Amino acid sequence: MKELEFENFELSGNNPENNQERNPSAKLSDYSSAISFSAKLVDLLKQKIESHNQNNPSNKTNLSELKEVFRIGAHSTGSKSQAGLARVNMFLRKKCGENTSKMQELDKKEEAISEGIASIKSLQFDVDPQDTLDLDCLDATDKDYPDDEDFAQADIDIEAYKLDYDFKDVNDLYLDDYEPLGFDGDW
Repeated sequence: MKELEFENFELSGNNPENNQERNPSAKLSDYSSAISFSAKLVDLLKQKIESHNQNNPSNKTNLSELKEVFRIGAHSTGSKSQAGLARVNMFLRKKCGENTSKMQELDKKEEAISEGIASIKSLQFDVDPQDTLDLDCLDATDKDYPDDEDFAQADIDIEAYKLDYDFKDVNDLYLDDYEPLGFDGDW
C-alpha cells in the first residue's frame, strides 16, 4: 500500500478563496480550541459544583445540570461564554434559595398586582387612570435573567480559567455527557 485514498476530500493550497470549510488545518485548530475550552469549562463547573454542594448539602447540583444551564445561557447574543457562565451563577444562587435583585423586583410587582386584584369587589366601568394596573411591567422572563453580579463573576471566571475561545455555537463545544456504548469484553 503506497498511497492513502480519501473519499470526498479536497485539499488545494493554491486557491486563495479557500475558507475555513475547505482548510483542514484551520478546522483542526478550531477543534483543538473547542476541546481545550470545553475541558477548562468543565474544570470550572466542577469547582463550582464542589463549592456549592459543600455549602448546600440539601440542594446539591451535578455536572450534567450545570452543563445544560450553561448551554441555555450560551445561546444568547454577545459573549456566549459570559452569558452561559452568568446563567450558571444565577442558577446556583437560586438553587441555594437566594433571590436575585431582578427576582425581588418582580416579586414586588406581582404582589402589588395581586393586592390590586384582590381589592376588586365588583365590575367598575368608570375607572380613574390612577387606579389602573400596569400589566405590561410584568414579564416572567425577567425572573430568569442573571444580575450584574452574575455577569461580573462570569468575567472573573473567564479570566481565571482563560476561557477566551469565541465559539459561534454552543453545540460546537464538547459538553455532552459520557454514555457507555454498552459493549462488553476486550477489543
